[in-house]
Amino acid sequence: MKEWFNKLEELQKEFFENLKNRKEESIKSLEEFKEKLQNEIDNRLDYLYAKKDFIKQALSKETKEKNKPYYRSFLVSLLHIHIRHLLSIPFIYAMIIPAIILDIFLEIYHRICFPLYGIPIVKRSDYFVLDRRFLSYLNWFEKFNCLYCSYFNNLIAYTREIAWRTEKYWCPIKHSKRLPDPHPHYEDFAEYIDWEDFRTKYNNPKCFDKSCDN
Repeated sequence: MKEWFNKLEELQKEFFENLKNRKEESIKSLEEFKEKLQNEIDNRLDYLYAKKDFIKQALSKETKEKNKPYYRSFLVSLLHIHIRHLLSIPFIYAMIIPAIILDIFLEIYHRICFPLYGIPIVKRSDYFVLDRRFLSYLNWFEKFNCLYCSYFNNLIAYTREIAWRTEKYWCPIKHSKRLPDPHPHYEDFAEYIDWEDFRTKYNNPKCFDKSCDN
């Protein structure tokens, strides 16, 4: 019976090793393609944003003419606000308080702990894109709302990336159940029962440059 269990354990280990190798080959090919595509997109965007008059060129005369009806003063805008929106104002704008507190504490943790762990710092400018204020078809109140929404959603995305990297460093283990929308780092995690792979990736900053298995 003991020999049978040993044989079963060897077969199981061999199965997971083969599965891991195939998965890594597929992931590597996809990652290379994704990186090339992302680099090309980033290069194009950097070129466009480097042009001083990019925003003006993006908003053609036809676009401006089409959106003329949306020009209106703040007082006129208030007259068109639905009562439901007025009632929600104290609650939606009050969310800026926990957002700012989260932002402050997140930056303190991020800037102090990541260098201690050897985790790459998350580039804040990649997540905080506040370009809607340049749209000429918005009045100043609408621009303010767009700025508020952009900051809040950008902060959540920034927070998630920091949390994901923290999880990759401290607990790189996949769950036993399939997640509906796993984060980008999740594929690098060890399988649920693969303790050897977990020990390789646990507290290993090299995993952030794809070399933790080397």
